[in-house]
Amino acid sequence: KQADAFITAYKGSGSYYTMRNLIMFHGARFLKNGRKMSETNSLKELESKAKLYDEEGWRMLGVLKQLIKESGINIQGKILEWKKAKSENK
Repeated sequence: KQADAFITAYKGSGSYYTMRNLIMFHGARFLKNGRKMSETNSLKELESKAKLYDEEGWRMLGVLKQLIKESGINIQGKILEWKKAKSENK
C-alpha cells in the first residue's frame, strides 16, 4: 500500500496541472462574485488554492470539480472531441 502522503500529493499535483491546462487551453475560469475571472486571475487563484491546500492535496480534486462545473465544461463531450480528432489524424 502506498503512503497516504504520496496519494495526497499525487491527487493534488494531478488536479493542479489539469486545472492549469483547462485554464490556459480550454477557457476554464474561476468565478468571483458570480463573474468569470480572466485567465491571468484564474491562474493566480489556482496558485492561491495550491498554497492553501499544500498539506491536503486531495482537496485540489474538489477545486478541479468546481472549476469544471463553473466553466460549463462537458467532460464526455471533450473525450468525444479528442477521439474524433485522433481518428481524423490517422
